[in-house]
Amino acid sequence: MFFIITMKKIIILILSFSFLFGCSKSKITPTSIHEETMSFNEFLDEELNQYIYADNMSYQRYYVNTFDYHDVVKKPRFAKPMTIEDYQKSYETLLQYNRDDLNTYQQASYDAYAFYLKNKIEQSKYPYFTFAFQPSEKGVTYTVFENLAFYRFDNVEEFRQYLALFDEVEAYFQEGLEFSKKQKEVGYIMPTIVYEEAISFLDLFLNETYLDVYNNFDYNVEYIFVSDDAKQELVKEFNAKVETLIDQVKALKEELLQLKEENVPYKSIVEYPHGKEYARSLIQFNASGEVDPDELYQTLVTFLDDQFQKHYDLLYGDAYNEFYEFDIDMSLEEIMNHLKANYTRILPEVKDLNYDISYFEEWEESYLDGYFLPGYLDSPNANVIKINEKNVDSNIDLYSVLAHEALPGHMYEYSFSNTYGKHPIHYAFRMMAYSEGWAMFSEILALEWLEMNPEVRDLIRYYIFYDYVTGALLDLQVNYYNMSFEEIKAFYSKYETISDEDIELMIEGAYKEPFGYISYGYGLYYFYTQSVNAMDENNLSLQEFLQVVLSSGERPLIAVSQDIEKYMKNK
Repeated sequence: MFFIITMKKIIILILSFSFLFGCSKSKITPTSIHEETMSFNEFLDEELNQYIYADNMSYQRYYVNTFDYHDVVKKPRFAKPMTIEDYQKSYETLLQYNRDDLNTYQQASYDAYAFYLKNKIEQSKYPYFTFAFQPSEKGVTYTVFENLAFYRFDNVEEFRQYLALFDEVEAYFQEGLEFSKKQKEVGYIMPTIVYEEAISFLDLFLNETYLDVYNNFDYNVEYIFVSDDAKQELVKEFNAKVETLIDQVKALKEELLQLKEENVPYKSIVEYPHGKEYARSLIQFNASGEVDPDELYQTLVTFLDDQFQKHYDLLYGDAYNEFYEFDIDMSLEEIMNHLKANYTRILPEVKDLNYDISYFEEWEESYLDGYFLPGYLDSPNANVIKINEKNVDSNIDLYSVLAHEALPGHMYEYSFSNTYGKHPIHYAFRMMAYSEGWAMFSEILALEWLEMNPEVRDLIRYYIFYDYVTGALLDLQVNYYNMSFEEIKAFYSKYETISDEDIELMIEGAYKEPFGYISYGYGLYYFYTQSVNAMDENNLSLQEFLQVVLSSGERPLIAVSQDIEKYMKNK
């Protein structure tokens, strides 16, 4: 019976990739930024600008007021994909800095950026391994149309900049289509589900989002102080742009439908030329470290077996019925108040923590339970949390989602790091296993702040492990080991009875986003086992462990391990 619960979670989560101490007296204070290291910050500033320009279609995820920042939006078609030469140049420049001369957070940025660049250089050797409809680094995302639907302008010059974005969208789609056709020519096939997702996205624009674009224009044009005749000319220009875009989106949809119709059964990455090399690089990227895939797989299998054996009696004992029926009597607001009141028991308080929480719109379809969007660079406290009410079945599920996305999860980690000096270049890339590992571990931590039968708490914790670790294992089984349907079913039958339909759904989800689940499963494993080792074997308190983990911000996991070891030596 308990398998029904976890199977739903696995299917939802494996399909869900579309997109973050001590008591309150704890002090985590990086060393001050010395004058001689300021040039390193300037280097990171320039690098961040490069990513913003390269991702011009999504610039609004960086800034609230784009007009105040280096005229980013005044450079239409400046955007271009980052190339292997770009990554190599950045890496060579980075190596010119002496890491020992940098402060704590700068060293973390150095380590994270070095890891990121080395990995991107390797991945750039295989340009057609792109498993989304996209012309470059970014796939088709809501941001493309959000820029059109929420762009702000209050004079004619800014209106012209706005119209230029329509040309950007048209070129973006055309590049994406050409890239997809080229992929097909060279034999790299995207999963059918990816075509379906892109088509669904275009339908959303044709049926819903285009109305937001019109409403946005009507709102903004009122603030342009020109004559009525001149304003009517602006209306004509705008209407022509929208009609052209709608026609182009319709044509693109037909092209994608044709590509989908001609699609062949998807293959595992390792079946392609150089697939094994690319897979290793992508696994390491999502694991935030230079891990060996075979060792990673065996580590997770051993961990899962160990957890299953430890909880076997509970799974088949009297406590299971209580677990199955367990819930909490809290609203969303009450849950957030509870998390805010309790996180300072183990973590330093973050002052002026602002956020907006809302539910998905009725028309939004997603396998995600929720997501977190960090504040913009010019408004870092403008955090956004969205909850998918369709997927969150109970208050205890909502509690876990908010612990993951808000406190002490993504929102806390971002806000804390920003408070203590993390460079905003981290907005352009993430150490996935660190970020998601912290958020997953936050779900485990937050369970301790609820009153419940300890055996029920153990079962909830077990299913968090089970859901995410099995997701990571399935990812490897499908995309790295190319296991058959029968082999995968036999593996999971060791733990539960599983239907053929569920296996097929899981495999489909793993094909959609190769190795995307590694960061969740391996990240959770890493943070949990490191905390156990630190407290049980090295006599660290939980507060001390969290202090070391957070003290340098987002970074490769090997750097976290080194920081723990260094702390122990100096203790």
